[in-house]
Amino acid sequence: FNAKSALDEKTVMADLSSKLKDDVAHYMLDELVFDNKLFRGMTPSQLSTLTNVLRPVFFDAEDYIVRYGEETEAMFIIASGHCDITQENGAVLETLGWGQSF
Repeated sequence: FNAKSALDEKTVMADLSSKLKDDVAHYMLDELVFDNKLFRGMTPSQLSTLTNVLRPVFFDAEDYIVRYGEETEAMFIIASGHCDITQENGAVLETLGWGQSF
């Protein structure tokens, strides 16, 4: 049984104060970081430090996050929705979802 909501996360987050947005984001990040296979083997203290330096970013459905050939110093962990990895011609190579990173 799956509960459905009439509000999406982006709408709810937009109406929150900055402090509450940060609190919600850190709560969501804890689970994403502690469950991410890239961070296995790290101590709880290290994981806690990592969640404190991460910052949430939000993208619209059709936004490009990184284009092929671009350099970036960022790592992204998907907290909600999905992300398509596409070729330059738009063909989808892979779809990433909750907890996956790139």
